[in-house]
Amino acid sequence: MCTEQGPILSFPGFIEYNSEFIDNIVIHDLNENDKDYIESTQKQKELEKTFPVIKRLGLGDGAISLSAEEHEAYTQYHELENFRGALVSLKYYWRGHADCLAYLRHISALQE
Repeated sequence: MCTEQGPILSFPGFIEYNSEFIDNIVIHDLNENDKDYIESTQKQKELEKTFPVIKRLGLGDGAISLSAEEHEAYTQYHELENFRGALVSLKYYWRGHADCLAYLRHISALQE
């Protein structure tokens, strides 16, 4: 069903319909404004450039041997990935709060 504003969606449909939009906003904001996210992304790119084996490990190219230095770099790379994931999760958490408050104000369930 559609209205002049667009499709009427159930809650799961609404989430699916808007998830890519929200993902883009969250990642864009982190890439533009979060110093820790930007620095960890840059460090990951440096590790990939210095140790190309990091990219190959995720491709399933069969057996790969790592030197101690490569293993340390791979471990550091994944620690950075986990850190970035935590920053994304935190951003979603706060975005959800902000959206909930905005919705409650919109439906007049919350007064300023």
